[in-house]
Amino acid sequence: MSKRALMVGPNIGISMGKGGGVRVAAKMGEILAEKGYEVSFCALKGYPLNILDTVHGTDLLKYRDRIQTNCLIKGQLESGGVDSLAGALPLQVGVLPSFVHVRYVLRKFSPHLLIFHDDIPLLGKREIRDRFLILYVHFSYATRLKLGVGDIAESVVPSRQLIEKLLNPVVKRLIFYHSNPANIIIANSSITMDFLKQTWHGCDAQTLHPPVDTDYFALRGEKENLVVAVGVIQPNKRFEDIIKAMRKVSSEYRLVIMGYHHQNKYYLELQRLTDNIGLRDRVKIVLDPAREQLRDILSRAKIAVHASRFEPFGISVVEGMASGCVPIVYEGATSGPWVDIINKGEFGIGFTTIDELSEKIERIMNNERMCRHYSAGAMRRSKEFDTRVFQDKFTEILSRVGH
Repeated sequence: MSKRALMVGPNIGISMGKGGGVRVAAKMGEILAEKGYEVSFCALKGYPLNILDTVHGTDLLKYRDRIQTNCLIKGQLESGGVDSLAGALPLQVGVLPSFVHVRYVLRKFSPHLLIFHDDIPLLGKREIRDRFLILYVHFSYATRLKLGVGDIAESVVPSRQLIEKLLNPVVKRLIFYHSNPANIIIANSSITMDFLKQTWHGCDAQTLHPPVDTDYFALRGEKENLVVAVGVIQPNKRFEDIIKAMRKVSSEYRLVIMGYHHQNKYYLELQRLTDNIGLRDRVKIVLDPAREQLRDILSRAKIAVHASRFEPFGISVVEGMASGCVPIVYEGATSGPWVDIINKGEFGIGFTTIDELSEKIERIMNNERMCRHYSAGAMRRSKEFDTRVFQDKFTEILSRVGH
């Protein structure tokens, strides 16, 4: 009998499209197929294998005889993608249809291994009996709702806040909220781990950082007086803080913001801010960058800034470090880039205010020796989050799955 694994997409099975959570799921699927599993990706909306490979740098098509996608809505990059409506409608709107879809695929595919991301849908005892459950948590919605933390608390659009408030009780009823049936729980960072222990009363979990293809993002060519910031275009990334900091530094320095076009209202606000403070010629926003474009710009930049005050991990920070960028990240207890990635200042620089950010950008740009020192350390540190490290650790976890 063949081994079968059902991979339920991030955000309670909403999407197998873009974003760091999907990258982890896609890489897990590739590893499972390599180990002889039949794999089914399950999500409300998602890309076919060839596009997942293009977006996330995986090699899923190599195993197309073992991997299938079960998505109700299938997208193409040219049409704006399966994530194009994500900025207009909160996640809560899609939870119920996603829940129904997961149950249907589970019964149809009949896997032994179930891998969930973030939360586990409230399946019946018969549906999970005799199956092995793995939960990989980027950040749990049970945590967000119980403790009131995370980017859910940073939504600035009143209509979204109202919809979320009305539908949050539905989310609670559709996930394992008070307990967790997973055989193995994995946190993507120490930040997430700490919150999981509060959410499920000291649950036994382990940490496995997301994979980054550091060889792909290796340093190429000469560096320029360029600052980059990478992340989904949404308010909790706080790109406006970086733009305001750029107003206070030398006019020789430029900023490129790159990210998935998630919330158009926020994107327009950033454009207006850039115009209002006279930085149109020095600030560029690149929406939905191709992987090659991301690599090219990171390779030319001297500094990578991450301004989120709440970020469980931060894959883009590691990509920048692998490219030789000096990481300057928000210094806080809930900043994964500060705590897990640069080890509280050992492999990069922290900041807490806009003035402090601008001062540290100036310091790095004006001190070539310091820039080279932090750049070299960042590249060395990035190897600890390499895809091969993730693959070895995830393979060890799979060895504990019974059949």
